Amino acid sequence: MNTIWGAELHYAPDYWPLWLIYAGVVVLLMLVGLVIHALLRR
Repeated sequence: MNTIWGAELHYAPDYWPLWLIYAGVVVLLMLVGLVIHALLRR
């Protein structure tokens, strides 16, 4: 098995740090906001 796949086992969702989850949510909200903004500008 690749080391990449082996490392992923240590990063199951249950073990993700909270800051990483919050960062992901913020990025998703920014992307959604940009998409909505682009759609409304047309």
